[in-house]
Amino acid sequence: MKRRPPGAAGADPVLHRVRVEFRKEGPARFLSHLDLQAAMERALRRARVPLAFSRGFHPRPRMVFEEALPLGWASERERCWVDLAEAWPTAELERRLRATLPAGLILLRAFPDPGRPRLPERRFFEVRWPEDGALQGLREALRELAEGDPPPVELLEEEPGRVVLAFRQGGRPSPRRFLLALGGEESLGRCRILRLADARPRPGESGQEDRP
Repeated sequence: MKRRPPGAAGADPVLHRVRVEFRKEGPARFLSHLDLQAAMERALRRARVPLAFSRGFHPRPRMVFEEALPLGWASERERCWVDLAEAWPTAELERRLRATLPAGLILLRAFPDPGRPRLPERRFFEVRWPEDGALQGLREALRELAEGDPPPVELLEEEPGRVVLAFRQGGRPSPRRFLLALGGEESLGRCRILRLADARPRPGESGQEDRP
């Protein structure tokens, strides 16, 4: 009789969840969300981490990722929650995973995070563009969205060739749709876009969001 994967029908519930945080840069910027999930799964399997599996006829490793980034966008910190079939030293997990992740996925840390995955209220993006181009109509577009309370998009920093924008989690427009409306595909393709790790406070606030 074939051995059933951990977490398949009839198995005990999973009690061990870790959060894996990593940078996405270089060639990994062009991984689709599905490719990113597959790359992380392969890295965890190669690291021989005791993964927990979903129930059913086609059990899959139990992993939860943040919302997808558009192709070509980099990130200072992406997060993935991984359920394990047994307790596992996070220092050993980090050591093994650093050796198996593909180019462009850089492990930052891993630590126990047993709670339900939480997404921050706002996400922050740095947008840079070449000297001979610019995001046309940025301030006009922001004024049109300023009636929201709070507005779905905020301008936090601005200097020649660079802005930092804050987007409400799950709000509209999405970061890509907002930037696309300012200059089209060609203009957006010339920008360098980085999702920032730090949750920047609003004026008058202090501290950072989503720090364990």
